[in-house]
Order: sequence, then structure tokens, then C-alpha cells
Amino acid sequence: MKEPLNRSEIIRLLKNLGSDQDDAVLSAARDLNQQITASGLDWGELLIPEEGQSSDVSEVKEEKDSSDNDVADDVVDDVVDDVVDDVVDDVVDDVVDDVVDDVVDDVVDDVVDDVVDDVDFTLSLIEKILSNSDRSDALREELEDYKNDISNGDFTDDDHKYVRALFDRLSK
Repeated sequence: MKEPLNRSEIIRLLKNLGSDQDDAVLSAARDLNQQITASGLDWGELLIPEEGQSSDVSEVKEEKDSSDNDVADDVVDDVVDDVVDDVVDDVVDDVVDDVVDDVVDDVVDDVVDDVVDDVDFTLSLIEKILSNSDRSDALREELEDYKNDISNGDFTDDDHKYVRALFDRLSK
């Protein structure tokens, strides 16, 4: 059954094709295509004819049936299909980019959190070792050098492990 077109809805959907949001554009294009198809009309019948041509849909339909408007309709359909394909590709690309960005951000945040946790933990162990007044001057100097290395970003994972092992050994 053919469904009549709602002019204001068609205009609203056409305006949505200019949206900055790719998903809104894609949705509008699909809705337009579905409504035009359901109406039993095609784009050639909907477009306002040039001056001197009839604007009566029935006359346009008769002209279409007796002329080569099928070629024009095919071109319009191809253009609409290409636009929809481009919009779909753009939306998919944007979604993939967003997912990749989110994953990378999460990984970077986790790594930064781990590094900050390691640094904070190592600094707390150094302070605990230094708080014991029985520690030698050489050990105190070495631990102060470690604190400087940490603040300069020159402290490796092996250095963190060494400070933990040192703390464990000295705590026994």
C-alpha cells in the first residue's frame, strides 16, 4: 500500500542531512529513502521541474513513463546510494576511531596510574628506611640519590624492585 508523503516531515529530514552529527545524517537519509519508497514515488517525481515544465505529479509521471527518465532516476538512486554509503563509512570510521581512542586512553591511564603508584610506594619505602636513625651515612646518601633519580624520571622498574627488596631485607 502506498503511503502519502508528509511534506513537513520530508523537509525536516532534508534539513537533517546538513547536520554535523554523522549518525543524524545517516538516519535522515535512510528515513527519506524509506518514505519515498513507501509513497510509490521516486526522486524525479518529487523534484520541482524547471521553468516551462509541468509541476503536476501525474504529468511528470506520464512524461517519465514515455521518456528516458529511468536513466535520470538511476543516476539519482546511484547518487543517493553513494551518499548513504559515504555517510555509513564515515560513521563507522568515527565509531572505530572513538573506540580505539578510548582503549588507548584507558591503557595510558592504567600505565600512568601504575607508574604513579610505583613511585609513591617506592618513595614511602625510602622514607621508612631513612626514618631509622641507625642507617649508615652511605645508605642515606644512596637513598637520597634515588629520590633525586625518581624526581628526574631516571628510576627504572629494576630500581623500584631493588628498593622493595632492600626494605624487606632491612625490615627483618
